[in-house]
Amino acid sequence: MKGITVFILFILIAVATPAHADNALDKLARGFFNIIVSPMELFQAHDDHNDSDPAIGFTLGWIHGILNTGKRAAVGLFEVITWWIPIPEGYEPIIPEPIFLAEKRLKEEEAKAEKALKERQDDTTEAQDATTEAQDDTTEAQ
Repeated sequence: MKGITVFILFILIAVATPAHADNALDKLARGFFNIIVSPMELFQAHDDHNDSDPAIGFTLGWIHGILNTGKRAAVGLFEVITWWIPIPEGYEPIIPEPIFLAEKRLKEEEAKAEKALKERQDDTTEAQDATTEAQDDTTEAQ
């Protein structure tokens, strides 16, 4: 019986869409998902604060992470307990979107890549402008 329960739990988690639920089963799966991934909030908050200063990351990051972990786990438990009740209305999520290390880092890497691309384009434009200006100067000198 325990194996079947675990299997059903994994199926529910696999089909869960953490930030949105259209029906009660999605809400139930999102609740289990939030409970299971809640410890990741601890490391996410630590990572967020550690970027500015390691001492702040160690103190405030861990405190913030513990609070976020508790919040996500409590919301997950609430969603599991009330899975059949459309609270909030339409089974909307209480916590809009879980933040994961991988998602955040992916967004940061994309932002860095876009910034680097823009800088290269700006450099290329400046170089082309300088070349055009030099050619114009050469043409005027002749």
